[in-house]
Amino acid sequence: MTPSIYLLNDQKYDGIKNLPVFTINYLPCPINFDDYDYIIFTSKNTIKAIDSFSDTWQTTPALTIAPNTAKTVKTYGGTVEFVGTKSYGDEFAMEILDIVASKRVLFLRAKKVMSSLYNILTKQGIDITENIIYETLVLTLDKALQPPPHSIIVFSSPSTVAGFLHNFSWDSSYKAVAIGKTTADSLPSYIGYTMAKTPSIKDAMDAARCYI
Repeated sequence: MTPSIYLLNDQKYDGIKNLPVFTINYLPCPINFDDYDYIIFTSKNTIKAIDSFSDTWQTTPALTIAPNTAKTVKTYGGTVEFVGTKSYGDEFAMEILDIVASKRVLFLRAKKVMSSLYNILTKQGIDITENIIYETLVLTLDKALQPPPHSIIVFSSPSTVAGFLHNFSWDSSYKAVAIGKTTADSLPSYIGYTMAKTPSIKDAMDAARCYI
């Protein structure tokens, strides 16, 4: 029997089974976007969160960590000023350093983040404000939903690692795919993994299909 590929979120792909293990809770807060020259986006969830309670954020140019994030900004009517090439927060901070020098910058983020982007830019003297506008909450799932032996599990973020292991034990026959280094670093040492060529769902899917 051909093993199934499980993606631990609700993004739909042909031939892939979805098993969401977390949910997003938006945290609305008042923001005057006229106070800022740029918004920093490092996650598509941040864009969805801000759009849920603001209809003026699109007036401020966005600095985005990766092409998929930039695409989401445009989908929601925003303007993209810069697209990062490194896909990791700490490296992205250095990529935008010259752009944000002498500018007022707003960093919209999750309650829990893995990168040190804010601290890096602060230490460089950048006028940056951060606002927490969403949080990731792990779901408690029925144990019957555990993927069968030999399944291929695609971890698309550290939150998916936490969510999966909160609900299920790791079967030694599973194969793991991590979307990127930050996610891979979140996996416990007993889980071996393959990492996607680039930090994108598409490349993670390609890596997963190599097991079939």
